Amino acid sequence: FAERNIPIIAFIHNVYAFLPPDRKKTLKYLDGYVSQYIAVSPKVRDYAAFNIGLPREKITVIPNGLVIAEHERREKTALCMNRESIDLAPSDYVFVHPASYNLHKGHYVIARAMQILLPSRRDIKVVCVGNEVHAPHAQAFRQFLADNGLAENIKLPGYIPEIQDAFKISDACLLPSFIEGWSIAMNEAMFYGKPLILTDTGGASEVIHNNDIGILLPTEYLDFKTLDSRLLDSLAYEPRDYRLAPLLAEAMISFANNREKWFAAGLRGRQKIYESYDFSKIVHRYEAAIDALINSN
Repeated sequence: FAERNIPIIAFIHNVYAFLPPDRKKTLKYLDGYVSQYIAVSPKVRDYAAFNIGLPREKITVIPNGLVIAEHERREKTALCMNRESIDLAPSDYVFVHPASYNLHKGHYVIARAMQILLPSRRDIKVVCVGNEVHAPHAQAFRQFLADNGLAENIKLPGYIPEIQDAFKISDACLLPSFIEGWSIAMNEAMFYGKPLILTDTGGASEVIHNNDIGILLPTEYLDFKTLDSRLLDSLAYEPRDYRLAPLLAEAMISFANNREKWFAAGLRGRQKIYESYDFSKIVHRYEAAIDALINSN
């Protein structure tokens, strides 16, 4: 394409902390052929510029949107999964953790937080739904839950194609991820009216303002721009005492103690999806960026 003077747009979908140094060098080398980048969040842009060395002036930020019509249809479908089927009581306060079992999504952080809150609250449950990226890691996590008496309060039903079911049977969404780009699961949770507990990764700080639709927690590390694959993997795959865990436990208890307050917050999140993150509106922003690039050439 470059040889034929065809403009190239590259998409940056995540904070690419998981890439080894040689892959980052390749991305920087290939920048010579790229006319423009589209990053899904300001943090993705900042990481690409600071850590990978891509030119910040070439990076446009456009968030991920949600195909609202599809989820309006899903919202009306009958449940294929219910609380009873995974041993949850009607009175339980249930968090859904919609993320692949790759453990970069903070599974061990959730487990440590649950260890902290269980002595005082047995009614708080977490349902982790997602596919297994690496089976041995997922099996090790299951064994960790069993060995530490957590399996009754942290459920791992695996991947479910009807993601709306997980949201319908839950009270809130929990994503204490180490990295994100712009989480589609976050958008889905907002559509289904679920308040959020998120770490300050990806687009989380773009949607949560002054705890209006959830609680924004700090990350486990001090500066995401300096995060690398070794630190990321050690945080994700090695159980430890996370500094984030007591903050997460406190936030979870706050949600369970103030159900009406956070239910109302979830409804405000749904309104934000309709106002700002409708996929059809996001597409127009992509079209404008492409038109501007073509016209400049």
